Amino acid sequence: METRGLNSEPAGFNREALVSALESWDLEIDEIRYLPVGAGSHHYRMIDVEGGRWFVTVDELIVKLFGMMGPTYESWLEVDLDAGFDVLDRAFRTALALRRAGLEFVHAPIARADGEVLIRLEDYAVSVFPSSTALWRRRPRVPVSACCLRSDGCTPRRALSRLGSLSTTP
Repeated sequence: METRGLNSEPAGFNREALVSALESWDLEIDEIRYLPVGAGSHHYRMIDVEGGRWFVTVDELIVKLFGMMGPTYESWLEVDLDAGFDVLDRAFRTALALRRAGLEFVHAPIARADGEVLIRLEDYAVSVFPSSTALWRRRPRVPVSACCLRSDGCTPRRALSRLGSLSTTP
C-alpha cells in the first residue's frame, strides 16, 4: 500500500462512495470540494442543502498506524487497518466526550444518529466536523517572526497568546 502526500486527493479514491457514506450523517450534500490543506488527513469542505457548512476528514488508516511515510520496512506481520480505525475511533470519541462535558475549545466530530463518529471506506476512515469560519477564508501564511522564540524571553503561554491573536486577524 502506497501513501501519497496529503495535499492532493487520494489516488483512486471513490468520491461517490464518500458522498454515499456522508448520507449516514443525515446530511443532504449540495457541494463538496477537496481542500489541499493540513497534515495527517485529507480534507473536504461540504455545504449541505440548508447552507450548513461542514469539514469532512478522510484518514488513510495506514498513516494512523505508521505515520505519513507508511511502513518503512517490509512488514513480517500483516498490517491491521482495523487497529488504525479503532485508534482513530477512540480518539474522536474521547474528543466528543470532552466537548459534551463542556470543554468548548475541543473541536470534536459530530456523531451520526447511531452514535458512531466514523465510517469505514475500505482503507480510509471518514468523519464530519462542524465547520469553523476560519476554514472558509484564505489565511495568510504566518511568518516565523510573528511567533516568539525562547531566545527573546517568550514563554509558551505568550507564544500561544500571539498565535491566538493571529487566528482572529482577518
